Amino acid sequence: MIEGTHFPSVDSFLNKHHFDNTRNIVVILYSSYYKIIMDEITATDCFAALGHPTRLQLFRALVRAGDDGAPVGILQDELGIPASTLSHHVQALTRAGLAHQQRDGRVLTTRADYATIQDLISFLTESCCKGLEPGTSTDE
Repeated sequence: MIEGTHFPSVDSFLNKHHFDNTRNIVVILYSSYYKIIMDEITATDCFAALGHPTRLQLFRALVRAGDDGAPVGILQDELGIPASTLSHHVQALTRAGLAHQQRDGRVLTTRADYATIQDLISFLTESCCKGLEPGTSTDE
């Protein structure tokens, strides 16, 4: 556990979320509770998620959609892939913290997580132009 970090109890977690009875799954927005700490492991998870051509196309479509995101039906039409395939790829992006979903009635909207994208860019550029002399690495 990270010192100084508060994690909610299971009871408070379940009281603030609902079950989607059609699939018996918990609908969660992970980023509302857990701050992703960008490190090499998290960065490699992000890049692994983006390493598949379809997921990269999906992620770029979400970025084009902007803050409002896009309903899964529109994403499916945009990418020309079956719903089950889209669901698989959205889950991979969600697990990496690059996207999140929100249900509003019958509409499931997917959005890019811009905070994670910014954290990833900052992680990649934090040592920019500092040189390669001993003792200047932030990777230790």
